[in-house]
Amino acid sequence: IGVLALLDLHTGTGLICISQHPVIHYNGAWGLCLLGMGLLAFASYRFRLSFVLGVLSHAFGFLVVAQNFLSVNLGVEYLVTDLFTFDLYPAKLSPNTGLCFLMAGTALIFASRMFKGTAFFVVFLGLLVIAIGSNALLGYLADFPFGYQWDSYPPMSTQSALAFTVIGVGIVLLSSHMVPSVTKFGLWWIPVEVGT
Repeated sequence: IGVLALLDLHTGTGLICISQHPVIHYNGAWGLCLLGMGLLAFASYRFRLSFVLGVLSHAFGFLVVAQNFLSVNLGVEYLVTDLFTFDLYPAKLSPNTGLCFLMAGTALIFASRMFKGTAFFVVFLGLLVIAIGSNALLGYLADFPFGYQWDSYPPMSTQSALAFTVIGVGIVLLSSHMVPSVTKFGLWWIPVEVGT
């Protein structure tokens, strides 16, 4: 989804960024690419790369959350756009998007280091990412703004909501790498998390 959004933002083809709802922002698309590469690195046993990408995602999410909740301008929306000369309009990412980046990055960090006893923590973080992403998706489907927009902060885009739901499922499924019984625990809780 991140790669398709980047292609769409650069070419203007309207692949996935056509909607009456908020569309994904440029830095958010890059962040989703980082998370996707981190999950692929973990799945292909490249744990060091997965760790590094998890740290980058975690740091990006931390900056987004800090910028939103502390009401300071950390320039997060200009992290990547200043590197290019494209006439893109950077915008502030939502706090729920930042929280998903923070939790998914943390899950990649713990999963790639395979610390003893952290498998359930990784699953829990994956389930929280699923809950936030699916809550935003259901908010768009039911026309319930609180699902995708917290208070007066910017809303989470539909593309980000879908991507984080998929990333959360990927974290839960890949955590079976750590302890085989974890998947059973994680899959049992997915309907409960989505329901909430």
